[in-house]
Amino acid sequence: KVEHELASGSVERAQEAGIARFAWDADRYYLDDPKQASGLYLRSAIQRFGPGAIPAVERPPGEDAHVRVVRVPNNIAQVWSASERIRALTPEERSRTAIVLADEQLLPAMLEAIPGDTDAVNITMGLSLAGLPVGSLIEAFLRAIRSVRAEGAWTFVELERLLRHPFLRQGSGSSEATMEHLRATRMLLVPAARVIEALDKLDAEEKAHALVVFQRTGAANLHERLLALLSWARTNTMDDAVATEQIYQATIVLQRVDHLMVRYGHADDPLAWAAILLRLLKSARVGFFGEPLRGLQVMGLLEARALDYHRVIVLGAQEGTLPASTADRSYIPFELRRAYGLPLRESSDAVQAYNFMRLLNRASEVDLVYADDGTSNGPSRYIAQLAHERFKHQPGRMVFSSMQVPVPLRSANALAIPQTQASLAAIQGRLARGLSPTMLRTWLKCPLDFWFRYVQGLQEPEDPGARIAGNVLGDALHGVVEDIYRPWLGSPLNPVSMREAADMMHERLVSRLTGTVSSASMREGQPLLQVGMASRAARAFLQAEAMIVDRGTVITPLHLESALEAALPSASARHGNEVRIKGRLDRVDNRDGVVHILDLKTGKVDDRALRIPEISIEALRGDKGYAAQLLVYAWLWFSANPDTDALRVGLLPLQKGSASEGLYLNVDGKDRITRHMMPALTTVLETAVAAMLEPDRIFQHDPTSRYCPFCFTAGSA
Repeated sequence: KVEHELASGSVERAQEAGIARFAWDADRYYLDDPKQASGLYLRSAIQRFGPGAIPAVERPPGEDAHVRVVRVPNNIAQVWSASERIRALTPEERSRTAIVLADEQLLPAMLEAIPGDTDAVNITMGLSLAGLPVGSLIEAFLRAIRSVRAEGAWTFVELERLLRHPFLRQGSGSSEATMEHLRATRMLLVPAARVIEALDKLDAEEKAHALVVFQRTGAANLHERLLALLSWARTNTMDDAVATEQIYQATIVLQRVDHLMVRYGHADDPLAWAAILLRLLKSARVGFFGEPLRGLQVMGLLEARALDYHRVIVLGAQEGTLPASTADRSYIPFELRRAYGLPLRESSDAVQAYNFMRLLNRASEVDLVYADDGTSNGPSRYIAQLAHERFKHQPGRMVFSSMQVPVPLRSANALAIPQTQASLAAIQGRLARGLSPTMLRTWLKCPLDFWFRYVQGLQEPEDPGARIAGNVLGDALHGVVEDIYRPWLGSPLNPVSMREAADMMHERLVSRLTGTVSSASMREGQPLLQVGMASRAARAFLQAEAMIVDRGTVITPLHLESALEAALPSASARHGNEVRIKGRLDRVDNRDGVVHILDLKTGKVDDRALRIPEISIEALRGDKGYAAQLLVYAWLWFSANPDTDALRVGLLPLQKGSASEGLYLNVDGKDRITRHMMPALTTVLETAVAAMLEPDRIFQHDPTSRYCPFCFTAGSA
């Protein structure tokens, strides 16, 4: 409005008529120096309207502020440094203090950090809708809309981002049930019909809104769908006043954008909606109410214009934030702005420079806090300017310091869960059904993780995400390899046929995956890369094994996916309940007259995990889980085949074609497991079972185990 009046000449006419006078509130330090950007507009105004009734004067040097520049490690530390500063002030001193946020995103954290004994707080700024949950909800929907394929399929990742938004889960929680229904489809691209079907999990009111949100493109325009989305969120947040205000303000912005989209013919263009709506959400605010004349003041740099405080604490005083380095928000191209004398980037910098310098005019104590987290460009240029020009010859008036936020030591009290009758019964039941190699491996790795998995029955969730789940791809590869080798059971491998099978590996794998992963998903993105890499690795493995046969090794597959089970009588007698050992052998070969038990692995394998000095519990702990697993296979085979005196047990890593001969268990430098080792193998199993069934057992995290799926103390390792 002022700029319009200046342009129209009404201010000049008022001055000429004697009804308008001017007074310039500025410091000659930046006003008289043409190199000072902070005085740019004041100099222009003085040239236009005269020196003013109360001309600017230079403040006496003795009245200069004491400036403290504080370096902290990150943004949150800025907030807590301000909190500690406020905590040390009396109520009267707090009422003469302003916290100025050059980085407005610090406001939520600042509100949390204000000392609880602060009598009155006034917040003269608002929170941007784009940084609040309603902004992320709208952004998630627009991203999901843009990801919809031509056939109407929704990307699972974007669906999950939307349906698991707090505003959609805050009510009945049925959006979580909807998400679980979609997860069960195990599809990376979910057809529109499946999405609509999953909405039946919602209650009636939520479903009415959700059906509009998830209509096929064209069935309802984007404005209606966004309104339905906000109505859905409003239904779930009826008792949340802050959420209600966010949704209300977002609805106002939505109406403005719809008017623009309709007017200019972009009503159903998701890209246009995203560009305009998200930008306007950044400028829209959820405001706060307070008393500007009382208590501690919290404000942005713009809100601090022309205000005078005894003590000023500026947060976000790093380069890129003060001044802000955001791109020009105008849609008018730079060339047109320059040609017609419109404000440019340097104009914005000049305004910010004035606001900052004016803030310091009458302050006696100034704290300039900046974050140095490795991503910022260091302290603001204004700090260097003050140090070089304003306080260069005034030692002690500007001091620099660093502050580290104290981090409490991690509690030494690790999670310890005692054995109970219930846990004992659960383990006994597991052992009666059969101690598997995976169960033993988990026990040896971390007893607490064993407790979570086999006593509490926790399972790792399947998360389709943007890629094919590892277990899904692994199962498919196992199935394809089994199909290839099954015709040769009892017969030596034929290298020619193996190469032919290798050439068809990609088609076989895609066909095997089609039941659980949609064909469309495998034609793009990460699934395409995963399938391509897996099929190439398996093809290279088959070709390498064909070369082994070419060199004269006779390989005869004996069993594929063979299940073995045997009792452990000594443990059963000792503990009064049946103990069985069970396992599934991926592949058993006769290679040049020696039995080879081979476990197929689709992931990476470190052959150091297969080297142990002896067969004992101590030698199998830590990262020797694969060795323990292979020893169980050997024990099961010896128990079921008394005529076998020696064998080799190992892994076949499909990712590594050069390892097609196998990576074998090595005990004390030898890769043959003999029947003479059976007593030691039995002792390992009995010792493990006895430890699991100890009445006084305490389940604790093993500090050497770094990757426990369930053990939440693993991070302390």
